Amino acid sequence: MRLFSVLISVLLSIVGFSANAQMQTTNISGKAPEYANQEIILYSPVEPTGIMPKEVGTIKIDATGNFSVNILLNETSYISSEFDRWKAYAYFVPGKSYTMQLPPYSPVSIAEKRNIYFQRETIPFGLIGLPKDDINRKIQEFEQSYALTEDKYFDEMLADNSRIALDSLQTEIQNRFNAPKDSYFGKYVYYKVASTENSLLRNRRDTFINKYINTPSLPFNVPTFNRLFNQLFTDFFNAEIFVRNNKDFQKALTSSKLTSIENYLTKEKSWSKSLQRAAILKGIYDSSFHDKFSEELLLSLLEQIQKSDWSTKDKALAKEIHKKITYLKAGTKAPIINLTSIDGAKHSLSDFLNKDKTIYLHFSNPSNPISRHHLDKITKVYDNYKERFEFLIVMSDVDKDKEELIKKQNWKGEILFASDEELKKYNIISFPYSFLISSKGERLLSPAENPLEGMEEQLSNILKQERLEQFKNQSR
Repeated sequence: MRLFSVLISVLLSIVGFSANAQMQTTNISGKAPEYANQEIILYSPVEPTGIMPKEVGTIKIDATGNFSVNILLNETSYISSEFDRWKAYAYFVPGKSYTMQLPPYSPVSIAEKRNIYFQRETIPFGLIGLPKDDINRKIQEFEQSYALTEDKYFDEMLADNSRIALDSLQTEIQNRFNAPKDSYFGKYVYYKVASTENSLLRNRRDTFINKYINTPSLPFNVPTFNRLFNQLFTDFFNAEIFVRNNKDFQKALTSSKLTSIENYLTKEKSWSKSLQRAAILKGIYDSSFHDKFSEELLLSLLEQIQKSDWSTKDKALAKEIHKKITYLKAGTKAPIINLTSIDGAKHSLSDFLNKDKTIYLHFSNPSNPISRHHLDKITKVYDNYKERFEFLIVMSDVDKDKEELIKKQNWKGEILFASDEELKKYNIISFPYSFLISSKGERLLSPAENPLEGMEEQLSNILKQERLEQFKNQSR
């Protein structure tokens, strides 16, 4: 056990050298006729939230299905891509060439695209003719062997959190795979075993973090480290305050001062700057998905990061988190999207602005019974509000083949179609969904009330408020 830790400590100490190594060209080539004229973007994880992976290259498949791309790497890297129904990945070494076989061509169906629970299947890229000592082969062999070895000691470890059984597991894995010979592979093994230890010894969290995670450089490009980091720091703010009842951390966080949080993590936790910043960024991002902490607090911390001495990379991530939190919020500019009318005419959302009308932007799916009921309701009240409101009914391009059916319904409002790329600008995953946009292009309500539950009352209140303002102005 001690030998294993010492060897890995030496291994991790040379990471700085690896990170600064000279960039080398890695070539990826292959043939995939079924993917002709498509592009697959390759990414590598480099930060704690997963929202800003590093783009390392693009596989461009020509008309005959051939592709060849050169990417620059300075260390062995985990690289992945999401396309069709796949999340494919592989490990690449600087300076080497790879022949890649893409997974079977399998586009996502319309129903799957509209299913908010749809998830891509994770599979390895097919790499042909790999030598026996290739990192992909080594990791695959290790994972298979580790599963069997863990099973061998599992009952004993689980029964009494046996340290002896855990040490035996670590020693057996170390002897079998001689991890320190390969820097990247060594880290992969190290953090895999650490995850097992974390699962068993949760009452020693601080000691565990200082042993395995509290380092000057955090290798997010190693999947086993990434998984371990997420085990420890998912929803960090919430867990620290409401699960672990950490009053001191709560006091630091609710002070709304970034320096107070940093001082606490430095003095009480003795965490490195890189770990502090990763945990804070992860905490802010995860907290944006619930209401345990105010949006004002989260945005304030992100704005303080921009004025701090944090790295350019950390500030870029903070800026991206800020953008995601405020995106589509009331008071911000509505994304301009390209649209096509039911008769084929090209439009843009900007065509409907500056007409002294508030826009009720309603995304709909004519195949969905609930969506049809919503459109029926809009049609019913349309004449009462058409002088003051512009009703834009936006459907997906995939519904264009239902043109005759749509026309027969005699739905009122401007019926328009948008591509999946345009729908993404409004984060439209499922239908129906609505926004209220001012004539100047600012979101007034995001989301707006739906036609069956509050839309008419909402529109009526806006008219009443405007009439009241007009009356006040006339009385002056």
